Amino acid sequence: MELDDTTIIERVSSQVMYARADEIYAVKELDRRLSRPFIRPFFATCDVGGGNGTDAIPFAHLSDSSFLLETNKEALEIARDTSAKLGLKSKMVFVRCSALNLPFKNEVFNLVSSFSVLDNVPGKKSHQLAIEEMARVTCNLGYVVVTVPNKLFIVGDITRRIIQFMGNPHMERHFAPKEIERTMLSVGLKPLFFDAKYPTKIDNYIVSFHLPKFMMAIPAIILQPFIRICERIFSELEKGPFRMCGARMGYTSQKRTN
Repeated sequence: MELDDTTIIERVSSQVMYARADEIYAVKELDRRLSRPFIRPFFATCDVGGGNGTDAIPFAHLSDSSFLLETNKEALEIARDTSAKLGLKSKMVFVRCSALNLPFKNEVFNLVSSFSVLDNVPGKKSHQLAIEEMARVTCNLGYVVVTVPNKLFIVGDITRRIIQFMGNPHMERHFAPKEIERTMLSVGLKPLFFDAKYPTKIDNYIVSFHLPKFMMAIPAIILQPFIRICERIFSELEKGPFRMCGARMGYTSQKRTN
């Protein structure tokens, strides 16, 4: 079987109900851009909070070994089953644990990733603890890749505040790029690349998770043209100097202990 991200995501999405394969693939574009160019065949990789294995399973295909860390037992089972069907289970290790306490010795992985996870970990300083843990288990000259919702994406930040005001206090946290950069530098990680991504394709996945409920009641004949206009605006913004204000942003950093 010819393995690529599309094939793997199709297998994962066939076992979950919240999104289609093409929707997941579009959402994960930023994560691919920041991680894939750095993975080598001899790498030991680790995806923290990797859910159903949407990233950890492709990492297994690209590297020597891939560890999937997740707190949700059901998600780990889905990932284990998917990896077995794709012939990659022997290259993977599935660990149920918290991002704040990784059960590994120091400097064991060549690349550690966390994609849209830190924004859901409770605690004001939790992102600092999680990045510190990721740095600890990364080898010298290895990579730590982190993506989170971007506070500079004004539309998203306003929407988040509305959802919180309407009764969902656990809505994801947003971060400023400098906030993540400073945290990385404080634990010995040198940021190498910054990237951000606008929602240039606003699909059902984004609408379901990121729009206030009252907007869902707007007739489709009104809502859909509005969404198409937003897509065109975001596509133009992504080409210019406002790219850094995309809805999700992240850094690829390198550990340098010397």
